[in-house]
Amino acid sequence: TEEFVPDPVEDDELEDDFEVSQMDIPEKMTYTMQASKRALCQRLTNFVHLCDYLVVTMLHDLALRSAEHILKTLQSQLKKCVEIKDLVQPIPEELEDQEKVLDELMHTVQYT
Repeated sequence: TEEFVPDPVEDDELEDDFEVSQMDIPEKMTYTMQASKRALCQRLTNFVHLCDYLVVTMLHDLALRSAEHILKTLQSQLKKCVEIKDLVQPIPEELEDQEKVLDELMHTVQYT
């Protein structure tokens, strides 16, 4: 694809266009010209409101879809997750008894 490159514009051309446009507008606009300008401004305002509505709606949809995607990803990761009780082997009863005895000894040593 070709990139759009605007034609160079000389400052003199801009000044000439500005002067001509200033000559076309009378000092006091007629009622019809004011009404025409008002209608054009109203149409422009409506167009800007429509664009704003479309952008806000698009951003809202984007936020919702992103949140749904994150939720689905987290739910799929949760299904793959292993619970801690599956990783840790239960302590045999013999070792539990020994641990209790050691805990009691440590407790008595600390307070004596």
